[in-house]
Amino acid sequence: MGKVLITRKTGWPGNLCKMICYIDDKQICKLKENENFVYETQEKSCKFKCGITLGSSISEDYKIDFKYGELFCIEAKAGFTKANAKLICPNTDKEIANLKKRIKAVENKQKFSPTRKIQDYLYVDENHKLWAVPKPVNPDSEGEETIKKVEQVYTYSDIISYELLEDDNSISKSGLGKAIAGGLLFGQTGAIVGGITGKKKNIATCTKLQIRITINDSQNPIELITLLDAETKKNTTVYKNCFDIAQNIISNLEFMCNDVKIENNKKLDTNYVSVNISVPDEILKYKKLLDEGIITQDEFEAKKKQLLNL
Repeated sequence: MGKVLITRKTGWPGNLCKMICYIDDKQICKLKENENFVYETQEKSCKFKCGITLGSSISEDYKIDFKYGELFCIEAKAGFTKANAKLICPNTDKEIANLKKRIKAVENKQKFSPTRKIQDYLYVDENHKLWAVPKPVNPDSEGEETIKKVEQVYTYSDIISYELLEDDNSISKSGLGKAIAGGLLFGQTGAIVGGITGKKKNIATCTKLQIRITINDSQNPIELITLLDAETKKNTTVYKNCFDIAQNIISNLEFMCNDVKIENNKKLDTNYVSVNISVPDEILKYKKLLDEGIITQDEFEAKKKQLLNL
């Protein structure tokens, strides 16, 4: 079994058509420039080829052999007369780790299906425990309605902390402890709040209202949600509506962080139960073997000491 990350690079200038990708002659995706797709296969080797939806570009076959590793990256781009592809198999631990991270990010985006939307500020997929902040795709277009699109998807556990900012002043913050093997590692966190309860300066107007989310991602450590970006009186309906939306977003972020904490506690409880129940069960199992004469008393005592770490 192996996974292939196909990434469409910028190719022949002006070529805006889609690239059709095939594995073992089965069409698996159509990609525009700078788009990505992850394909998982049970086969030990595959044949990859790609073509262009417009024109008569030539397709070439490329062999993917998973005997050298379970992960592959294909960098494909459109040329003037043919579609070119470059197969990359990671060799070092760092390369493998980086490719795994890229594959996970693309997989999250492929399966992301929001079950809850707070207008166009925050999308949440409760089934897969994913979330995203949609971004405007035409921010410089005057006179056109701004369209937002999901570019990056995160897991609940990617949230490190979040805070509400009013004119760049923090008026509410909270966060999440991170679980690691062998225990819990807690970063700097504030108290979880039910809504927004931080102190605010008594100022009649607000110029900027934002929510800053710190993420466990070295490439993109912060997501900013801007609710208000112009001087607005606080006694107006516009400000009150934006503040209500901010409360809704904070509540959803709180829910996601609490969900991760509950799952972490379940894992700790499971490990505790496993350690404290499996050892007695193992001792009883060997006691039964002793009673049936299958093992000797000395063998039983030696095994019991081993299980009890004596």
